[in-house]
Amino acid sequence: MRVLAVLIISLILWYNFNIQESYAYSANQYLTIYVESGDSVWSIARRHVQANEDIRELMYRIRIANNLDASATVFPGQSLRVPIRIYR
Repeated sequence: MRVLAVLIISLILWYNFNIQESYAYSANQYLTIYVESGDSVWSIARRHVQANEDIRELMYRIRIANNLDASATVFPGQSLRVPIRIYR
């Protein structure tokens, strides 16, 4: 019985780990978008975030990819690189 419980717990942990680690951001693949009037880093991230992804992480990655400071001010017509997630 104890062996069965350990096996079930191990399978659950393995399954959860593989689900959470099933994607990664590519180090050099980006989607180039152009900022429209009324856009913010948050609204851009909201359009590109995946269902199981934290929007704050994507906002951070957009800021880093585009050398934006903490205020992350963007302007209409500005081009931005949005990191692309790839599935393993």
